[in-house]
Amino acid sequence: MSIKQHLNEKVLILDGAMGTMIQQYPQYKGYKNCDQLNLSHPEIVEEIHRKYLSAGADIIQTNTFNSSNDRELNLRAVDIAKKSALQYSTAEKPRFVAGTIGPQIKDSYSEQAKHLIEGGVDLLLIETILDLNSCQSVLESLKSFNSAPPIMLSVTVQKNSPLLLSGETIKDFINLASQHDILSLGINCSYGPRQVTEAVTELALHSNLYISLHTNAGLPNHEGQYDVDANEMSEIVDGFLSRKLINIVGGCCGTTDEHIREIARVASRHSPRKISP
Repeated sequence: MSIKQHLNEKVLILDGAMGTMIQQYPQYKGYKNCDQLNLSHPEIVEEIHRKYLSAGADIIQTNTFNSSNDRELNLRAVDIAKKSALQYSTAEKPRFVAGTIGPQIKDSYSEQAKHLIEGGVDLLLIETILDLNSCQSVLESLKSFNSAPPIMLSVTVQKNSPLLLSGETIKDFINLASQHDILSLGINCSYGPRQVTEAVTELALHSNLYISLHTNAGLPNHEGQYDVDANEMSEIVDGFLSRKLINIVGGCCGTTDEHIREIARVASRHSPRKISP
């Protein structure tokens, strides 16, 4: 069964933050080079994947947000994620691996996508898109591939606004995506789940693609902690799901396996947002 078929049957759960989970290991408190752990301590990355899978994640992201065009980092990350996903996959609940591509210079997009596809990801997740020029760059680069897995696009928006950080609109985002073969459009990072309500609503109202959402657990407070706990985030997500606005939901900065477990719990009570054939 394809991921589209699964999306038509249920709300799919995306995992949460890799960096936040790494920070929970005392030896990596304050550690910034998270992607390097793919090579130096792959067992840590694998353990985090397993925690998210145990919490109910249907899709886990490769630890490649900052890997850019480093082939070894990307391939190793895919290998770790695929191994973890395979261990948890069943016929009733297959697990998918999304190759994560974060913001970077234009020329690196194509190289990173090539390495992630070579590794065998099920999806490409181009996330934390700050402006549509960079989004266009990566989509144009993907046209050079003979085949590519389904593509998820996820932008970051201003606080309580349907505008990207660049000032471009959600409708601009939808129009750009309409020129390409895209699986889903979404919102990630940003200021927290409450602060993206207008943007998510507009995205769901005007797009006929699957909609994803994985925001920060708020912004860090003066102690560097995120204030939106698992219960609060799941309550907010429950509202989005009740309004049939989203198909894929997870977490970004500040979220942990606790957040994903609670999100999965409330999502199990809802049917997915329907899109036209």
